[in-house]
Amino acid sequence: MVKPSLRREMAHKAVAAARCSIRQACEVFSVSESCYRYRAKLSSENAEIADLLVRLTHNQRNWGFGLCFLYLRNVKGYPLSMAIYFDPPLANKIDPPFIV
Repeated sequence: MVKPSLRREMAHKAVAAARCSIRQACEVFSVSESCYRYRAKLSSENAEIADLLVRLTHNQRNWGFGLCFLYLRNVKGYPLSMAIYFDPPLANKIDPPFIV
């Protein structure tokens, strides 16, 4: 099973090489046109929040990720989602939340 991101990349390469149209590439690689055109939004706010989380975990050693996350979201008012945890640089620095 090939991930959609890899199929999207293969479709981009096929179109870039002028081998086929976008519609044909999407059909061949089983990618929707919206997936083909998707571009991730890079946000400087995410880097700022990641930095705050790392500093907070170093300053408050007895707080887990969940408490730090709730503190920044509820007390400081940052618009956070759990997706910030899965950012690769953060994944190595912060202990994962305990899920039962």
